Amino acid sequence: MQVQTKDRRKTGDMAVETRREIQLQCICLLYRMNDILAVDKDSFYATQYLEYYNNKYLSPLEIYGMLKLGKVWFYDGQEFKQVLSYLGYPNGINASPDLSTIYIAEFWSKQINAFKRQKDNSLHLIQTVFIDTAPDNIEVDPVTGDLWIGCHARTHLLHKYEEVNGESLSPSQVLKIKTKNGNLTSNIIEIFLDNGEFCSGSATASYYKGRLLVGTVGTELIFCDVLYNP
Repeated sequence: MQVQTKDRRKTGDMAVETRREIQLQCICLLYRMNDILAVDKDSFYATQYLEYYNNKYLSPLEIYGMLKLGKVWFYDGQEFKQVLSYLGYPNGINASPDLSTIYIAEFWSKQINAFKRQKDNSLHLIQTVFIDTAPDNIEVDPVTGDLWIGCHARTHLLHKYEEVNGESLSPSQVLKIKTKNGNLTSNIIEIFLDNGEFCSGSATASYYKGRLLVGTVGTELIFCDVLYNP
């Protein structure tokens, strides 16, 4: 078994790789990673959503000005290489089942980008789809290749929700984007929507055989039956 995950620390974010529950490898080189995508046992892509997170003057400017300073990095097992820049708070990252197309959610820009993965692991933009909601994490159906996205329909309420440790409501939303040969289509379906009373701050959505698991930025985890999945 192999698991790759990330953790945020003051000394640098840590990407952790475990294999067969025996080997533990820590990589502490990037700050403010949001999501990682493993492409083989030793390499991965990582989204970096803030540039000036530790600067008390520039950090508020970057956040409230929604400056597009986000990056995407590729780690080849030895070193990091920047593959994308000037993104509007890059959030979730995932890939088509054959790993040929990489999908990245831009939170501030309210869009999903599709990139063709090159032989040198650089990324070439092929599509941008505006979804009019703030996307968080992306899950890809391993059978159909469709995207399932946890979204935040009201970002100002999400910020308030985080500031008061979940004591307010933040609407939850799950979208499904159908794909064809790895390409995003215009067929975008709202699968789930809640004002936050049942589920607040949806961050991810994973679908399997008629069931949907919705994770949040807080402590909630919602398990649903999907009655309509065109």
